[in-house]
Amino acid sequence: MRNNKPAFILLTVLLVPAFVLTLNYIFFGGVYFSSVKVFATATVISFAASFLLSQSQVAISNVMRKKYPSYEKTYHRIINWILVILLITPFFVVSLFLFYRWIGLPAPLQEHSWKWGLLGGFVADVIGIAFNEGIYTFSKWKEYIQEAEQLKKANLQTQFNSLKNQVNPHFLFNSINTLSSLIHEDKERAEKFIDEMSSVYRYLLRNNEDELVTLSAELRFIGSYSHLLKTRYGNGFKITIAVDEQFANYLLPPLTLQLLVENAVKHNAVLKDKPLQVDINTDADGWLIVKNNLQKKTKQVDSSKIGLNNIREKYLLLGQPEVVIEETAAAFIIAIPLIENMAGS
Repeated sequence: MRNNKPAFILLTVLLVPAFVLTLNYIFFGGVYFSSVKVFATATVISFAASFLLSQSQVAISNVMRKKYPSYEKTYHRIINWILVILLITPFFVVSLFLFYRWIGLPAPLQEHSWKWGLLGGFVADVIGIAFNEGIYTFSKWKEYIQEAEQLKKANLQTQFNSLKNQVNPHFLFNSINTLSSLIHEDKERAEKFIDEMSSVYRYLLRNNEDELVTLSAELRFIGSYSHLLKTRYGNGFKITIAVDEQFANYLLPPLTLQLLVENAVKHNAVLKDKPLQVDINTDADGWLIVKNNLQKKTKQVDSSKIGLNNIREKYLLLGQPEVVIEETAAAFIIAIPLIENMAGS
């Protein structure tokens, strides 16, 4: 890994030699530097062993980074790394001490020096972890800031698109036409239509700046939005919502469902004898499934797919699983991972 290069240099070129010299001096005292045989033998043995130890620590850091890769998981990564190393280092120091005693070097080992060797090993671990993790955490922090900035830009783009939708002459014209007809035909339905239309625009205005909203809030909005569509298309548009209550407080980017329902209406024929059916449900793994029957319009609709790409990019920046899009001969299906609401759980 590219982030391990500075750590490799530190552990191999600087920390390992310093640790070797210090540890052998602790074990043998001044004899270590005064006896050529003791110095050469102990240095070669301990350097080889320390080199393997250092590289095992680098390997452990790789494992911890794969398990806890994000900047927010720094605490978990460091704690787990320290716990593993605290098991390896004592084993290394004591094993080296016993090995020296077994081969019988022409120099007495200092009594209880293995205890001071443990302390030296722990100090070396702290220095290695601080430097290694410091470099990695700093790089992840920079990535975190960059991703936050990208997410901010994506949110601004969503706000811009949403504002365009709010004043979209086509949408507004159709809504006003529907309302005009209802006023003459059914005043009660007209009042209900106005209430739901107000709810739609109130939600658009209030949630533009939010990074995430609860699924329950998004579903309430879709209830109002689908009421407008049902009033306009009558029996030509049908929607079924079957969401498990346990996911009501989970999160997703705002206006996600509106975009998906709007896409379904935009690209498919909505007819009384062939109604457009939209189904919204959840699975056991916490994914939101939005499905509509496929009955594409005879006149092809231009589509830049900006909306779907925007949703995909948001999930990518949030570090979530990728949105799954599937089209069969009969249906168009989108699976969206819901995000657990830690603050509200």
